[in-house]
Amino acid sequence: MTSTLLAVLFSLLSVLPHAPSEDGYYRFEPIAPTDRTFVVLQVRQSWRDGCLPINDVVTRNGNAITVRWGLRGGGCPLAVQAWSDDVPLGVLPAGVYTVTLQVDDRGTLQTLETLRLVVTEGAPAVRLEPAIASTAGGSVIRFPDICTESTVSVDGVQVPAQVERCVLTATLPAHAPGPVNVRVGSSEIVNGVQYVDPAAAPDPSLYERVLVPVIYNGPGAFGSQWQTDTIMRNFSRFPMESLPDVSRPLATLGGEAATSISERFGNRATGLVLFVPRGSDLGFTSHIRDVSRDATQWGTEMPIVRERDTRETLVFANVPFDPRYRLQLRIYGIDGVGSPMLLFVAPNAYRQVVTRGPCTAMPCNSNEPAYASVDLGQVYTGLTGRQTIAIQQQLDQPRRLWAFITVTNNDTQHVTVISPQ
Repeated sequence: MTSTLLAVLFSLLSVLPHAPSEDGYYRFEPIAPTDRTFVVLQVRQSWRDGCLPINDVVTRNGNAITVRWGLRGGGCPLAVQAWSDDVPLGVLPAGVYTVTLQVDDRGTLQTLETLRLVVTEGAPAVRLEPAIASTAGGSVIRFPDICTESTVSVDGVQVPAQVERCVLTATLPAHAPGPVNVRVGSSEIVNGVQYVDPAAAPDPSLYERVLVPVIYNGPGAFGSQWQTDTIMRNFSRFPMESLPDVSRPLATLGGEAATSISERFGNRATGLVLFVPRGSDLGFTSHIRDVSRDATQWGTEMPIVRERDTRETLVFANVPFDPRYRLQLRIYGIDGVGSPMLLFVAPNAYRQVVTRGPCTAMPCNSNEPAYASVDLGQVYTGLTGRQTIAIQQQLDQPRRLWAFITVTNNDTQHVTVISPQ
């Protein structure tokens, strides 16, 4: 499809009806800020009428930040409107901030939300890992390249520590959820460690969602027998710990070790979402093959999807509609909340597809993604040749999506994966 035709396609999609979002968000970008990054408050909400909040003013008093908008008066359309704003907060010193969001409604202050913002040190005097500890206590943190005995304290309380092979390790006591300052000798790391409750919903500033699209071992069409091998490898020399309960049954993964996700989780034909600590030096591979025909082909590598790979709108080019192949479109919502969307195959009309998920609103504490599957050959019977497919959500506050199309040869069962552009 030419760029002109794509422009026409998205012009059409933009005028189609949208469903209002039930759960917009207030979010800080970057999601895990340091005292060296510029912080922006992202507003993605639905507002009560057509008079959207305007003219944001930011004030800061110590660790208290207030963001206040005004409203224009009179003649407001009585319909819910999408409200989107990006408010710069600037570069902030390391610390814990209370961010209060208010609207001046013609002289009456309305508080919309009170948020907590944790800013860590971007370049502390000493390095530690991991930066997450369990509220139950017993977590071990490490300070590489410290070769002499040093005292370690957490919020002023000294904890057991020892040195071995130029790595200082410390065992942390139980503590309430939240950030703590860590002192090593005479050096202090502000908000160096975040205590988390493993049973709670994972804090998105601490944990990244990773999507494994398919894990399946079993029979398929035309006598095929599928096998999936999905591996997670820890490239760090230190163990990966501090996993939330939702990522079980993954166990602590040793330094420079690997584990089979497909063996631990079993079949997950509609996908699996893992929550892994941000900054972890992890690698993933996934491979699917038809073992009944592995003498002639070794299968296909399946993409593993990080948060940065997700999109709000998806486009696939050069999709072959041919009776020799089976075309299956699989759509995933990495946040676990379903959403309606429009599927368009030029030059045909659009149709609606709805992903279904384990949750009705965010945050979603589940390792099951929202999911929908479409047999393109059955939906678009008679369509031939190479086509472009576009997916656009019908929400004012779109979800984070990823999708792929499998092209399976009916004779050889060889699978080709088409990823979004």
